[in-house]
Amino acid sequence: MRTKVEFLGVGVQKCASTWIHALLSRHPEVNTSETKELDFFSNYFDRGYSWYEAQFSSRSGIRGENSPSYFYNSDVPARVHAYNSQMKIVVLLRNPIERTYSNHLHEISKKHISRDTSFSVALANNPLYVEQSYYARHLERWLTYFPKEQLLVLFQEDIKDHGHAEAQRLFRFLAISDHSEYCQLPGMVHESVYYRSDWLKSTLQRCGRGLDKVGGEGLKQSVKQLPVLKQLYRVNKTSTRTISEQLSEQERRHLTGVFGPEVQRLVSLLGLERSPWSDWL
Repeated sequence: MRTKVEFLGVGVQKCASTWIHALLSRHPEVNTSETKELDFFSNYFDRGYSWYEAQFSSRSGIRGENSPSYFYNSDVPARVHAYNSQMKIVVLLRNPIERTYSNHLHEISKKHISRDTSFSVALANNPLYVEQSYYARHLERWLTYFPKEQLLVLFQEDIKDHGHAEAQRLFRFLAISDHSEYCQLPGMVHESVYYRSDWLKSTLQRCGRGLDKVGGEGLKQSVKQLPVLKQLYRVNKTSTRTISEQLSEQERRHLTGVFGPEVQRLVSLLGLERSPWSDWL
C-alpha cells in the first residue's frame, strides 16, 4: 500500500509559502518533503507517483508539500485530483499589485534579470508577472475539481500581522494539534534578498552543510555567531527592494485597473463582503 500525499500548498509565489513550509516542517504530526518545492505536478510529472512519494521520509504524519508553481498551471488541478481526490489544498494570496512587484524583485534576486531592469520593462517582457496574480481565474479551475471544503485560502497580509491565529486556522484545516507556540512566526514572512557575491553565498552554504554533518544544527548556529562570519553574511546580502526601482504611483494605478475585475470576481468567489485590499475598497 502506497502512502499518498494528503495536502498541498499550491502558492501563489511570493505570498508566504516559506512560512507554510517552515511552520509545518516543525510540526510533529506532519511529514513534509525535505525539498520545499517539489514541483511534481507541474514540472516533473513524468517521474511518476513512486518518485514523488519517495521524496518523503518513512516517518508517520500527514504528508504534504508546497510548490507555488501549482496554482497557475492549468494541468495541475486535474492531475492532483486523479492522484488524490481527497487532497487538502492550501492557497496563499496577497495584494496582486504587491505580489506582482515582489515577483519582479524575486527575478532580480535570482539574477534572472539585471538589478537595473525597470519594473515597467520587466512587466512588458514577462507575462507571468501578471498572469500569476489573476487569482480568480486560477482558483475557479481548482474549484472545478475540489469542493470549497477542501480548500483553505489564507492572505499574506493576515499572516504577517496575525501569524499565530493564521497558524491555528491552518492546523484546524489539516486536523492536527496546535503547535504554533514554539514557532517563530514573525520571521517566516520573507522578502527577496540580493546576494552581491554568488561565490561567497555558495561557499558559506557548503560550509553550513558540512557543519551540519559534523556537529548538527547547534554547531552550525554557534559558528555563524562568530564576528567574522556575521560580518561576511551582513556585507554580502541586502534586501532587493532597497537596490531596485520602486513601484511608481503611475504603475500602481495601471495595475489597479488591470486587476480590478479579477479582484471583484475573487470577492464573489470567496463570499467576502468586500475586497481584502485597500486598492479596491
